[in-house]
Amino acid sequence: MKQMRVISIVWGSLLVLAVILLTLIGFKLKDKSLKYKDLEKYLVDRAGKYVEMGPYYPKGEDKLKITWEDLESSDIIDKDELKKYKCSDAYVMVYLKDLVYHFDAYLKCDEYTTKNYK
Repeated sequence: MKQMRVISIVWGSLLVLAVILLTLIGFKLKDKSLKYKDLEKYLVDRAGKYVEMGPYYPKGEDKLKITWEDLESSDIIDKDELKKYKCSDAYVMVYLKDLVYHFDAYLKCDEYTTKNYK
């Protein structure tokens, strides 16, 4: 009976330790991706300014791809910002859906790639 109690305590401790470790790993990964989410928001903001300068709004089913180079050449975005995050590519897709323009940012970095990046 005493041996069962010891085994239960050991397994219970291992389970608690595993939950704690997985939680800590999850928080670390979330913090890591937050800086890229902020970069995506920044990219969307800058793309909005780029579109307003044009005006380059897509019509109907059309989609407009605004690259990082487009934003750099228009002096809307800092040239070295992409290198700071160790990203090799970034762009924003602008499209019309339900009478509202949507901006979706996509990044390809060493440690992060936006879902559905093409």
